[in-house]
Amino acid sequence: MIRRPTVLIIGAGASAPFGFPTGRALLLKICDDLAGTNSTFGGLLQRCGRTTDEIAAFRDALRLSMQPSVDAFIERRPHFADIGRLSIAASLMPYEQEARLIRLTEMKWYEYLFQRLDTTLATWDKNALSVITFNYDRSLEHFLFLSLKHSFGLDDAACGARLRAMPILHVYGSLGELPVNDPNGRPYGALQTRDQAAEAVIEAGKRIVLLSGRSVDGLMDQAYQLLSVAHRVCFLGFAYHRANLDRLRLKHVDKDAQFYGSAYGLTRKERESVARIVGHDVSLGDGATDCLTFLRECGVLIDDD
Repeated sequence: MIRRPTVLIIGAGASAPFGFPTGRALLLKICDDLAGTNSTFGGLLQRCGRTTDEIAAFRDALRLSMQPSVDAFIERRPHFADIGRLSIAASLMPYEQEARLIRLTEMKWYEYLFQRLDTTLATWDKNALSVITFNYDRSLEHFLFLSLKHSFGLDDAACGARLRAMPILHVYGSLGELPVNDPNGRPYGALQTRDQAAEAVIEAGKRIVLLSGRSVDGLMDQAYQLLSVAHRVCFLGFAYHRANLDRLRLKHVDKDAQFYGSAYGLTRKERESVARIVGHDVSLGDGATDCLTFLRECGVLIDDD
């Protein structure tokens, strides 16, 4: 069980082990999917109300922008925000595949997290873990739902109650509520018909926040509250972009709190800059250590008492 107040702050790299693209890969995929004049992806955006001229202008500007992500591009070209949100939602939804979450041949970090929670029905609510996520996908919530449901034979309502005991804040929005939390929510997984896909993309697009300085109403305040009482803060799959770190107001976190962070893909010099940007001493992994290995080695989910 996790007894000390612990906050995981997760970015796109944390969803990558479950098949989701990171920021740059998502940008490239959207550009590739819009490359053909009669592409299926472009047709979906047209059914969502976008014109062919708008789609072409967005595609060309995005491709030539040399920005690291769609989000970063929209920061500079805010008039593309509506089509940007739709494109992100339409591109990410097909990656929501339950088969990617289920244990196959090797452990992934969601499974390790669930095991460290040392879950029994009596102790689940006592875990002092919270999650602040900058991702739009709902893979973590759905994984925890499946694990709780089948570990204890709970019905969906009981699973929902347990899940709501652990804050998971999508501060920039998500692809929608899951049915376990909202009877009108969209089930996890790809959609089957063109009409269903267009309707779901439009609804998900409304829930995604891209413009600078904004977040989902009230969620960033909740994030500040969680961080203000944290004993341990752990970045996982996070790119350490200054704008996102500034919005977290980490300078207000207790100076005695312990900070950890994975650093997969970062060079030595890039890792050296992280502590300056975060404003706290950070125990970082190396550039070759994935999320699971980092969690196991840093011990942030292990209580000694």
